[in-house]
Amino acid sequence: MPAPSRTSSRSVRRWCSANAMPTISSALSTRRSPSSMADEATDEEAVGGTTASIFTPAAVEALKAFPIEPDGLELVSLSENVTYRVVDRHDGVVYVLRLHRPWYHTIDELISERAWVHALSDAGIAVQAPVRTRDRQEYAAVTIPATRERRFAGLARWSSGRVLAEVLRETTDSAIAQRHFAELGALTASLHDQAAAWRPPASFTRHVLDKDGLMGDAPHWGPFWDHRGLSAAERRLMLDMRQRLHATLARLDRSAATYGMIHADMHPGNVLVDGERLTIIDFDDAGWG
Repeated sequence: MPAPSRTSSRSVRRWCSANAMPTISSALSTRRSPSSMADEATDEEAVGGTTASIFTPAAVEALKAFPIEPDGLELVSLSENVTYRVVDRHDGVVYVLRLHRPWYHTIDELISERAWVHALSDAGIAVQAPVRTRDRQEYAAVTIPATRERRFAGLARWSSGRVLAEVLRETTDSAIAQRHFAELGALTASLHDQAAAWRPPASFTRHVLDKDGLMGDAPHWGPFWDHRGLSAAERRLMLDMRQRLHATLARLDRSAATYGMIHADMHPGNVLVDGERLTIIDFDDAGWG
């Protein structure tokens, strides 16, 4: 695995995700408004060097709920979520613990994401295996002592391999890059095949990335066309693009062949390479689309 990062940049999220969790995203039933998400100043980034003292006590407490005996807890990264590497003292198995951000998904949405990850694993698709608590729950709820913030902690097996983005950066052989992208395309097709045939449980709920979920009045990731950094000319361009994309998406049907669960963030930073095996990680953004 690459050396753990200690930075708190927003870009770390993709590195952290690629080496950490495949699972769900966050915690509480409240969300930020779309406009605040579009303009967010990333409160997590502002935490900076105080991360260990703020979050580690909660991580230690959360681990008590899981069927492992941790021998050390290493902070891997801070971004939207806080991620730790954990080793079981009895068998040396490595896990990743994630304290999920308390505004992105409800607990029902988190549990639903895990339902899909379990189904993908059952279908033979390489994902990081989620680990349930001692009482068979998907998450353990913890409070951050310094802030009184409530978060959900999820545990999964740590997958071996290198981040595909790093592999691609380091190679000058186009044949290697082409092979990896062909493998990634096949992996994406496997996900779509599974999603087309899968029947989720009745309680399953995730966000929808359709014409309105992406380009509507209250899009899931916020109205990027209203970002405060845009000039007037840039905003006009974004609004025109929004209208065009909304119209294009509206023409798509919702058959099993064209609409279903998607990862929604499958870039090379969210794929691990271990020999000929590719593992998909970070299902934080997965939803209907």
